[in-house]
Amino acid sequence: MAYRDLGQVKTFIAEGDLSAEAKQYTFVKVGTAGNQVVTAGAGEAAVGVQWGRSVDDEAVAVVVDANAEPHVIASEAIALGDEISSSATGTAAVAASADVILGTATSAAATGGYVTVKLLADAKSVKA
Repeated sequence: MAYRDLGQVKTFIAEGDLSAEAKQYTFVKVGTAGNQVVTAGAGEAAVGVQWGRSVDDEAVAVVVDANAEPHVIASEAIALGDEISSSATGTAAVAASADVILGTATSAAATGGYVTVKLLADAKSVKA
């Protein structure tokens, strides 16, 4: 049996429909209302990784713990040790110049696969 330490998981409210399978295991950011989350965009900061699916105005679990290693859908081929940012659809991407670095890949993944990402703390860095 596989075991994954997700560390701290917080509950937020979905701002919009986050119930599609393609939304689960993607980066989310704070929406326009304080305790609500939406899918993070390309290179944006994120509060964590969506760990469930939810419709508008319902609770959704989000992995927020620095040092947690949730898996995230890969938007492209990712190698072990790559710095990770969010793609336009909230999936994991290799960080490019000016992207907010959300974590480091602790596994490799092909496009559409799952990459394990060691999340960074709230003080994320921007790729030079």
